[in-house]
Amino acid sequence: MIMYLLLLKSLLSMSSYFPAMKPEYIESAKFIFQTYNVNFQVPDSAGTANAIFTGVKTKFGVIGVDQSITRNVCDPEVYEKAKLKSILDWSAEAGKATGVISTARITHATPANLYASSVDRNWEADSHIDFRPDADRCNDDIAKQLVYSDIGKKTNVRIVLDLPNKTKSVESNYPSRNSSSSEEGGRTFCSRKTRGYATTRT
Repeated sequence: MIMYLLLLKSLLSMSSYFPAMKPEYIESAKFIFQTYNVNFQVPDSAGTANAIFTGVKTKFGVIGVDQSITRNVCDPEVYEKAKLKSILDWSAEAGKATGVISTARITHATPANLYASSVDRNWEADSHIDFRPDADRCNDDIAKQLVYSDIGKKTNVRIVLDLPNKTKSVESNYPSRNSSSSEEGGRTFCSRKTRGYATTRT
């Protein structure tokens, strides 16, 4: 839900890419995102992020492609036709500065949907593909796309936020709701408020 809210403002300025995003739907709070996978009852983050960032629902475990693709199958012709543009592409085409900020690794399925297309979410590095006999037919790994793809080159900011104590829950990275003091776990995010950064609780 938080991710939907964070994206809504940006998406509103690009309503031409989302025909269903009409003012009457927004004003009456009837506009919603539906992010299910087309082939699984319970979706994964790859398919749901694909729906959020591209506006197109797809299959479980794939990134930046439509449902015509088959997961883990390398077919360059099908892959090229299945590739989708994301809100990052549209923003760059509109001349806007772009960025990716993630508390997960930057090649993880959720942030990867902004800048990459892949028939498998696990192809984060070349070592995940090179052993295949058909590796020359497969798409570039996700990390390579971040650096060398057209949208990767146009991305102005790439930030990975590392939580101060990974054994703690995300909730513990904020000061206690019952305390006015700033605990060590809250510094990473809360200190940014004093420097003018917009922050949100997830």
